[in-house]
Amino acid sequence: MIRSMRYREISPRPPLSSFVECFWTLEGDGPQPGAAPERILPDGCVELILNFGERFSQHNDNGRELQPRHFLVGQMSGPILISPNGAVELLGIRFHPGGTSAFMRVPMNALTDRIAELGSLSSELERELLSVSECLPALDEKIAAVEAALIGRLRCSSHESSAMRLAARIVQSAGVISVDQLASDAGISSRQLERRFMREIGVGPKLLSRILRAWIRLGRRSPSSAVTTIRPTSFATSTSLPARPRQFCWPSGARSRTPSHAKRERRIFPIPPFDFVVEWRRGE
Repeated sequence: MIRSMRYREISPRPPLSSFVECFWTLEGDGPQPGAAPERILPDGCVELILNFGERFSQHNDNGRELQPRHFLVGQMSGPILISPNGAVELLGIRFHPGGTSAFMRVPMNALTDRIAELGSLSSELERELLSVSECLPALDEKIAAVEAALIGRLRCSSHESSAMRLAARIVQSAGVISVDQLASDAGISSRQLERRFMREIGVGPKLLSRILRAWIRLGRRSPSSAVTTIRPTSFATSTSLPARPRQFCWPSGARSRTPSHAKRERRIFPIPPFDFVVEWRRGE
């Protein structure tokens, strides 16, 4: 676990709020010695992260490797395991499903289950965001500067996305709307809808719906708005989770390992990934 951790979510201003669910910040002094990695679950969103502190490590079957300093986290179909290596100072931009289309032209299915260095996707966007934020001392100031830069980009670009509008309907329905109904309302086939979602959202409509329903069953999203909430939660084992959410909670290797290995992983990796409380949201 991380010491002296402070997590906040800040609501963006219109028109950016149509594309960005929230900004978030994470600040801390660093990890406790011997602390277990933290498990980050899929939530149906893509995130852009600017790291002004020490780089995090990401854990996998082959050991651990340093994450890029500034990067994009694509849609996730399973959890990732991370741990800090020192002082933590993160600024995150959590996009609505499909919201990245207004800022970068990247096929989102190419980034599914990947963490990609921001500069390799859009060096221009990375330079712009860092030029307005890196010299500012406080994360609140950095957020205001990044928000203004993103709003400026919206005014200078075309950002119509039918897949984003359809994904918003899935979010608003808390993942229970029929995919066939979505396709029919859009005047396309279910297969065309799947391809459009893969290209612009990063996952298909059925998987996005399952992820949203899993979060609601875990008590981490509101059924009416599907807005993320974070609150203190006790440790959990896989047997205490609903059947569907389990597939998103364990690393893919853990689902195929021996019972004793899986039992050890359930003991090590708690839910939620961070034991934080949202302190403040602008506009509430």
